[in-house]
Amino acid sequence: MSRRIAVVGGGPAGLATWQRLRDTGHEVQLFDPEPGGLMRTIRHDGWIIEAGAHTMATTDAGVGAMLRALDTDPEESSVAPRTRGRQVLLHGRPTPVPLSPGELVASPLLSMRGRLRLLREPFISAKPGGDDESVQDFARRRFGHEVAARIIDPIVGSSTGGDPRQLLARVLFPQHVQFEAAGGSVLRGAMRAGMQARRRKGGSSMPLSSHTNGIDWFVRAVLRQGNGSVCREAVTGITFSDVDVTVQWGDGSERFGGVVLAVPPAAMRAIRVVGVDAGQFEKVATMPCASVASVSLGYRREHVTRPLTGGSLLVPSSEHLPLLATFSADAMFPGRAPEGHLLITSIVGGVRHPDAFRDDDRTLTQQVHAALAGAMGLVAPPAMVHVTRWEGAMPQPVAGHFVRLAAADALEAGAPRLAFAGGWRGGMSIGEAMASGLRAANRLGGTMPA
Repeated sequence: MSRRIAVVGGGPAGLATWQRLRDTGHEVQLFDPEPGGLMRTIRHDGWIIEAGAHTMATTDAGVGAMLRALDTDPEESSVAPRTRGRQVLLHGRPTPVPLSPGELVASPLLSMRGRLRLLREPFISAKPGGDDESVQDFARRRFGHEVAARIIDPIVGSSTGGDPRQLLARVLFPQHVQFEAAGGSVLRGAMRAGMQARRRKGGSSMPLSSHTNGIDWFVRAVLRQGNGSVCREAVTGITFSDVDVTVQWGDGSERFGGVVLAVPPAAMRAIRVVGVDAGQFEKVATMPCASVASVSLGYRREHVTRPLTGGSLLVPSSEHLPLLATFSADAMFPGRAPEGHLLITSIVGGVRHPDAFRDDDRTLTQQVHAALAGAMGLVAPPAMVHVTRWEGAMPQPVAGHFVRLAAADALEAGAPRLAFAGGWRGGMSIGEAMASGLRAANRLGGTMPA
């Protein structure tokens, strides 16, 4: 049965929801002032700037099928990064991140003592730390202080904007937690999983990639479909009744058969929701969220004497810099900068440096340039600057996270015309956010009352 459904939030999760609902015959209205969320590409004077995510990947069959069905534009195509190598800034010098257990043991990121501690991991008794064990505690317990501080800390900080001392291991590293629970060793479990993956043929996953003209290809492809409508307004209220849902925005309102709420928890706080359990909704909406700024700097090639050799440079908290990570667009994808130039994008702020997010563009530019001058050999100011701020865009799965997820489940059970979607619900990556959107679409499209 066809239903009329509102999707509030046009990030990766909301757009995936919108696409799936339309594909299954529903009439759908999307609400978002600027659809795309973290999949935002800026094109300016020959620069192709990723203001949010740079790449995406998925192991979800439904997401993979959706992406392949949309990827039909003959003028642009999927492209894998030329390098997947990452580096960590250690004592001011870029150092390669190991990509396998063998490389990890031999990594220059670790001292001899750190390597010996790592080699003990398979022989350390499994002592699962429970649902609220932090990433840092899990990493220290299994691998030792150096791995936790020099490898896990910068990887987690750059991808979440959060603090590994607070973020939950079970959310960010569920497979590794399961390796310990099932076999007593993370390293043994990782090696077995790697061998099994190499033996598999085919499959429905999509590898790490972007597109020739930017990661926002997905946004443009979905919006081109034209089978639904977009209201470029911020929703201010949602009222549930026994027979329908009223969505309010600005001076307007409209009734729908159901609604998918696909905005970050921080954005839910600005929406007045009536007709559901207020206490449970507050648990979801008060999930902590981090804010970051994306600072893109373009340099003349001769002014960068030590370009990054990997696709990204991750910055551990021990370096005491406002940067979380820097991405080298040129190292990953060709044609992202005009001839004779290099493009780098740095992520600033997060839980580690919350005040940096609010600095003006000039201050942010100066901070990023100064932080990278030594590591990259910058000898002149940037020729191009672009700053994008993402307020409250990074949900933080910290202690109490599973209580909040249970609250979302209870809200959906009590309000069959409501579904939630987003990275906070099913994983932090773009692909996982899309998968949560497909699940929300399947739930609401199939179980909502007529």
